[in-house]
Amino acid sequence: MIGGIYPMEQQAIYTESEHYKCLEDLRLVSDFSEVDSLVLDYCGIEDCRPGFQFGPYIRKSYLMHVVFGGKGTYTSGGKTYNLKAGDLFFIYPGQLTKYRADVNDPWTYGWIGFHGFRAEEIARKMGLTREQPVRKTDRLGDIRTCVDRMLMANSLSWTDQLLRISGMLVIFAFLSEGIGEDTEGMTEQSSEYVKKGIDFIRKNYMKDIKVNQIAESIGISRSYLTKVFHKAIFLSPQEYLINLRAQQAAYLLKQTDASIKEIAYSCGYSDGVSFSKSFKKMYGMSPRQYRDIKEKIINMDEKHDMISVSDI
Repeated sequence: MIGGIYPMEQQAIYTESEHYKCLEDLRLVSDFSEVDSLVLDYCGIEDCRPGFQFGPYIRKSYLMHVVFGGKGTYTSGGKTYNLKAGDLFFIYPGQLTKYRADVNDPWTYGWIGFHGFRAEEIARKMGLTREQPVRKTDRLGDIRTCVDRMLMANSLSWTDQLLRISGMLVIFAFLSEGIGEDTEGMTEQSSEYVKKGIDFIRKNYMKDIKVNQIAESIGISRSYLTKVFHKAIFLSPQEYLINLRAQQAAYLLKQTDASIKEIAYSCGYSDGVSFSKSFKKMYGMSPRQYRDIKEKIINMDEKHDMISVSDI
């Protein structure tokens, strides 16, 4: 919002130049919920300039880079990794990282940014952890093909959204081959509690449910449920419920002609006032203003720069 005026469009950006292709801000225009298991945020490919550095920077999404050619370095957690074709590196939300192309043989890499309550689980199943964020792959050609196809699906059509998501999932499948189950972090039982909690919330979010009810349905205490939720998805059960209601309401505002009052009740809000207050807190605008926003892809022919924390 600028000067009290709400934007009338939500825009994703597709940039294509000789050495750079990228789809950005997909979460702003996706038909898939912010609280879905996996949501694609952005993807791209770049032939980097000699010595090009990104960061230091802190990400909000999970981000994976796959090196298709050349060399470079990746620095995270005080460690610097020398990488080349066939290597990949992973960035977790909230991590301060930087990466730099080699001066003599700069790398070409592709990337996928995503989020969702199963994002960290997927990373572990690909053999990528906060302690070990790099690994190799022998599926380089297959992954490059998937990223190319994802970038070709650069419209907001339902078909292209599905093509982008399917490409992301196929890449995750390639990288999960031959990887054993991770034994660190969440136990199998704790993960099951989170899945059961999420399942209960998604089936009952339209009702006046409380966190105590969610915990009782699973057979654990409220405090322990909150603990395993935070560990798995960085949200409390109450925060997940609030987000889910708001996201379901946002979907209905865009995809149906139901009245705002009807949407409020169908998403578990007791009245239109509480719905508007909660919705505005998440989206920065009222449900009616959100319904009036148009969505589109902006096409660009040059890469736009990002700032790093050192620039702030």
